[in-house]
Amino acid sequence: MKRVYIFDIDGVLLDSSHRYRIRDNGRIDLVHWRRHCVEGEIMKDSPLPLASLYKRLLKKPSAYVILATAREMTKHDFRAVYEKLGKPDHFIYRKKGDKQSGTSLKLKGLRKLFNLRQFQKTEKWLFEDN
Repeated sequence: MKRVYIFDIDGVLLDSSHRYRIRDNGRIDLVHWRRHCVEGEIMKDSPLPLASLYKRLLKKPSAYVILATAREMTKHDFRAVYEKLGKPDHFIYRKKGDKQSGTSLKLKGLRKLFNLRQFQKTEKWLFEDN
């Protein structure tokens, strides 16, 4: 393994903007988002330009590909991601009921992985919209 590639999903690999709206304070309205986390809506998420790079990297033996998202993944989310993008080598996502910030969630997941010997000296690339 020569490089690790970390991708966020929403706004980076998939356009899910049809499912969210912004509140007056500039943050995503999570109540609205959760109401639209149903199969029909999730399957409308469409690949963004970086999705082609992600798919190419999945085929490279020297690349280790990680998805790191703040989404609380449902079976419909997994289906959409795997069908539209492909299955990553590692997946960091929000467990049901987890209230920590997306940043904290991702950093904890990555820190745990990167403390393993095989990742310590590996070059890392991050694709994130926040």
